[in-house]
Amino acid sequence: KVVRAEECVSPSEAGAVVGIIACPTLRHLPPLLASPLWAAPPPRPVRCPGASKEGTEEEKIAPALLLHLAPLEVLLDARYSAFVRGLAPDAKHIVLSAGVC
Repeated sequence: KVVRAEECVSPSEAGAVVGIIACPTLRHLPPLLASPLWAAPPPRPVRCPGASKEGTEEEKIAPALLLHLAPLEVLLDARYSAFVRGLAPDAKHIVLSAGVC
């Protein structure tokens, strides 16, 4: 008997989305905010191969975790705070900057 993958493997699932935001100084903040990469912030459509038998459905997946590489002055800036809240209001956050925590 030939055993096929679908007989013993669960359907694919989309994994968690993690975002890394690097903003080393306040001078870097305006270009970060103006970047076209953020024109359509998450949740964004992500193809999930196991979403349907045809593989045509899309799921919206928002980042579950945001990693921040930024000094305290950037983290406390109102523009940065508003930007991060707009990306993923329900995400967990980890600050990975020396001297901040």
